Amino acid sequence: MSTFCNPQQFRSNILNVFFTAVNRFVRQCLNLLSAMVSQGVEAAREVFSHVQFKTLSGLAKRKDKRGKPDVRLAFIQFVLSFLVSGDSAIIGQILEVKELLPHILNTGLKEDRMSMVNLILSTLKTRVVLNKAISKTQKVRFFTPAVLTNIASLYKWNGIVDATTDDDTMVEDTGAAGLSVVRELVHSFLFDLCCSRKHGISFHDPSFGTAGRLGNLVLLQFLVGLKQATEDELVTELVVNVLKASPDILSRFFKETHYSYTPRIRSAWQENVRLLKRIYETQPEISTIFQTGEMIPLPRLLSMIMVVSLPPVCNKAFFTQGLNLANPTVQLTTVSMINFILKKANKNMEYLSDKSAGHKSVLYTVEMMEELVQQYRETLGKILPDMTLIISTWQSLSKKEKADCDAKKAKGEKGVELTENKNELPVAEEAEVIVLKAFILQVICLYQKVVPHLVTQSKFDFSKLLKGIVSEKGMREEIPPVLQYQILQLALDLPANKFSWFHLQDVVNSESSPGETSVLYLLLRMFASSSSSHLSSTTRKLVLKVLRDTGVFEYTFTELDLWLDQLARIKPDQQETVIHFLERVLVKLVCNSYNYTDRVAGFVQDAANLQANLSVQEGEAASVPVSHIDDVLDMLDVIMEGSDGEMEEFGPSLSEDLIIQTFPFSAVVPAALEARNKLPADRGVVCEYLSAVLSDVLHCQRDPLPLCLALQQYDKELVSSQLLAFHQSIANLHQYYSRWLPQQCREELFKSSESVSEELSAPSSYSSLIKAAYIQGPGAMLEDTFRQNTEKALAFMSLTEFPVLIKQMLLYIKSTVEDFGKFSKEHGDAFLRALMGMLQDVVIRLQSFQEATNTDPAAEEPQEGSDLFLELNQSSPMECNKEQIVVSALGSIFKHPCLEQWFLALELATLPPHPLKPVSLKRLCAQLTDHILSLLKISAPTLDELNHLELISVYLSAIERSALKELVERGFHPAKTYSRSFQALLFLHSYMDSSNLRELVSRLLLLPRERLICPSSEGTQSELSIYGHVALQILTKYYSTSSQNQNTFLTPAHLHGLGTLLLSCSSPELEAFLLQILSSKPGSAKLIHTDVLLHCLRRSLPDSLAISCLLLQNCSFHRLCFEVWCEEPANMEKVSETKAFLPLINTYLQVAQREDPARPKDVQKEVLEAMKKALLSKFSQSILGNLTEDSGIHLVEAAASLIKLSADLNDIWDFISDLPDALQKAESFERLFNLSCGSLQVL
Repeated sequence: MSTFCNPQQFRSNILNVFFTAVNRFVRQCLNLLSAMVSQGVEAAREVFSHVQFKTLSGLAKRKDKRGKPDVRLAFIQFVLSFLVSGDSAIIGQILEVKELLPHILNTGLKEDRMSMVNLILSTLKTRVVLNKAISKTQKVRFFTPAVLTNIASLYKWNGIVDATTDDDTMVEDTGAAGLSVVRELVHSFLFDLCCSRKHGISFHDPSFGTAGRLGNLVLLQFLVGLKQATEDELVTELVVNVLKASPDILSRFFKETHYSYTPRIRSAWQENVRLLKRIYETQPEISTIFQTGEMIPLPRLLSMIMVVSLPPVCNKAFFTQGLNLANPTVQLTTVSMINFILKKANKNMEYLSDKSAGHKSVLYTVEMMEELVQQYRETLGKILPDMTLIISTWQSLSKKEKADCDAKKAKGEKGVELTENKNELPVAEEAEVIVLKAFILQVICLYQKVVPHLVTQSKFDFSKLLKGIVSEKGMREEIPPVLQYQILQLALDLPANKFSWFHLQDVVNSESSPGETSVLYLLLRMFASSSSSHLSSTTRKLVLKVLRDTGVFEYTFTELDLWLDQLARIKPDQQETVIHFLERVLVKLVCNSYNYTDRVAGFVQDAANLQANLSVQEGEAASVPVSHIDDVLDMLDVIMEGSDGEMEEFGPSLSEDLIIQTFPFSAVVPAALEARNKLPADRGVVCEYLSAVLSDVLHCQRDPLPLCLALQQYDKELVSSQLLAFHQSIANLHQYYSRWLPQQCREELFKSSESVSEELSAPSSYSSLIKAAYIQGPGAMLEDTFRQNTEKALAFMSLTEFPVLIKQMLLYIKSTVEDFGKFSKEHGDAFLRALMGMLQDVVIRLQSFQEATNTDPAAEEPQEGSDLFLELNQSSPMECNKEQIVVSALGSIFKHPCLEQWFLALELATLPPHPLKPVSLKRLCAQLTDHILSLLKISAPTLDELNHLELISVYLSAIERSALKELVERGFHPAKTYSRSFQALLFLHSYMDSSNLRELVSRLLLLPRERLICPSSEGTQSELSIYGHVALQILTKYYSTSSQNQNTFLTPAHLHGLGTLLLSCSSPELEAFLLQILSSKPGSAKLIHTDVLLHCLRRSLPDSLAISCLLLQNCSFHRLCFEVWCEEPANMEKVSETKAFLPLINTYLQVAQREDPARPKDVQKEVLEAMKKALLSKFSQSILGNLTEDSGIHLVEAAASLIKLSADLNDIWDFISDLPDALQKAESFERLFNLSCGSLQVL
């Protein structure tokens, strides 16, 4: 002990032991020192001050080759004991001594035992890395790049496994399991140390290294020194996450790294690029740049964006060399890198262009962001390869494929046999080329989005790319769907002037019809032959885009869907002829558009002149304007004037109306009819196709006369050409459209009486069924067989059929309305009813439409790599378009002039021009209004859900105007039945604008009392009239569904009107609504007249007394009125004998305790005295007797309040005397105990 007390002797003895060659003595000495250090902070500090650690560095190298406990282990435990037992000062001093921990980590850590590695890493992690008392500066000074490299060497640990794990594989493969454990330990340690800004050595640089700061140099040197980042997955993960946490060292890392990024045909280069992509995939979003709250100059802002989005090694030389190497693997790696950079840039530009990002708008204006995006585009444009190099890569691949194909054909069967055993490599290469070509197409699309100026500078005709995808026979079977999709997406994204869609070219690989054709033909062929619904939908979009971009279909582009729909329905073996015909028509139309556009305008002008002449003739021959109609008919005064200005009020908006009138059909109609008349006789399939399309076009017309005149004109030209034969479908179409031609200009061109019946002998679709019935006449639609057939056909309709079918039915309805006077009374009403009923069935079916999606084979078996590299949107077209189709279909219904003009036309006295007699006019108006109202009722919820109530705004406005008009014109006699205006108001008021609805309710409630109630007969009480019920229902529905603007919706005048109604009639609904209002808005009680309280007291019903309670609680005037009412002996006797008044009495006694200087005290005292005389004895008897749980609480509380307010000891002496006897009974005691304790205390 004396030796320990002598520091000099102690130090001398210890040092002498350390220099001995006997390892056992050295270990025991180190264990002794470790035990001394573990005694506490003071002991650790004492030992640290007496030991010369610089002389002990050699102990870390004294290992036992047999794996037994050695001097190194004891030395490590001794050093770590300072970290475990010392305070922050001791730990800091230990970290400063380079001969201790750094020396330990540098002398064979990779070969140490697993337990020793775990001890070192866990101690460093808990006592240094996660220790908040150790500053980040101390950590950085200790964890030098050399120390970090020594720790990282544990990823390749090859020491002895001297510990067990929970892993079952430890028994089977001890070495592999131990290595896995050590790798996870070191990975977790380095991850926390290098990636955590809170505990680790990573410093945050908000400038991303663009401000010139030194930054995280330790981490930079450490990462540069790692050699196995591309070989070891854990090391790769470490590098990626360190650079994610410290993006400021990104640029310097790639400048100093030993990895080469010069494109070459080696797997090592591909692994380097793969690491590069992983690093930039995890870089922070550019939104973090704008979260600093500081204004950053645009040049530095752009530099910061480039740091995290563009690798510095990816320059124009990198891309050019990679694409010029004639190796698909190198080219694929290069193009995929371009694709990755462009996608990241596109995402960044979308964020920068997003005006909704509030944190940007505070510091940066929209103009500044636009300037930044433009600079971003220009910077990328200088780095990315130009479009010529991208396209030349595609062309070289195509040429190589063609050469390989020709070589295979030349070899023949012998060559196939020779290479039969060598198929694996060519298949892999072919798949690689497919993915490469798909990437090239996607890169071109991204060029248009990110650097469009590079696309604009290119003079290449991108329509040539289609030649490798589509042949004369349609989509090439060997072309995978991923390439088909990408070429279509490319054509959709690029500007129209980059394609020569209508330029005639020599047909390549055409076996059937050599000659000239256009690229548009390939598109149509691609659309018709596609077996994938998704590819077909994308091709349709492309065809529509191409045709719309020509400018010929600017206002009639919706008609193009009809041409494509019918083309898709043609049998595959007949498509070729129709596609050639349609392509030639479209090319001729685009090349000479003004000629055919003028023809359409001429037919429109002819139709207008014809209608004007017919209107003059009908005006001269028609009866005089209708004057006052007989009272027997109960009709309004109808005055028919000229049609000038009438259509403007009830038809569509001016611009839409002008468009529909000026362009009723597209210029392709006359062009196709002209080409049809020149067809040879063996082109019957083209005639059938044209007839089907023109029928659909006819069904979509609001005014079919211009189209019918055009059809008849070209049919006359066909007949005058004296061809020996014409197809039957032409005659059928002629007889069909002639129904819409006026008798004066109708011509019988084809003599074929059975043509129509033969064509429609067995119709299958809903459209053909109603077409056949319409041709046969009204009786056909009224047959039960027809009704059954339409119900079956409706169940099997596809979603795309609904829009045209609905327009077809609207055409029939319009024609029936115009010809209503020509039908007999029974047939006209039944025919119109049948049509409107079918339209309603179709709308119901459309709204509830659910179609099982057929699984696409291409989607089930995607091409290899397509799901990894390409973003294919394989969502069902039906799912995407249902909402759009529903809105479009309902819009075509409710925007149709016929329905808009005739809805409530009689009530509004705004009848459209018509030749009808008064009786027929009334029937027509009534029936149309009823059916339109039914359509509105079933469609309004859907439109409200889809946020498209504007489609029925005209009808809601008509309902409001007609209701207000009725209130003004009906005089002082209330209606006995609901008019159509008020029926519509009741059904649709919840979809009306609240301000308009409030005005209407105000007009209702402010009506004279006589109009809001029905006169009572002898012995009965008056009830609410029709108008009173309407006002009440609207208010009830509004207050039950709307939580906004309730305060402004119901004004004091409204409340006064409601009170007046309540006094004048018996209406439980009105009482329930008033109770709801008083419950939700207690302050409304001050706006209610006191007569309402007296009325409720007289009725003595639950709702009436509940209203009385609320009035007493919230208004002192009502309390005074109640007190005056109670002073009447008869009223007090009624209160004392009726249990229903008990809640009311309790309420009054509670509010009577409030201080109210405005109320006379004498009246209250008199009322309380009267209540005490009339009620207190009865209350006492009830409490002591048979007290029910329902009324017990109210009774006890009322008695307690009454005693507190007016009684003295003499008044309750008898009650106090009898109370002990009542409590002796168990039932009475339990019942009284469960009542209000506060009330019993008063008692």
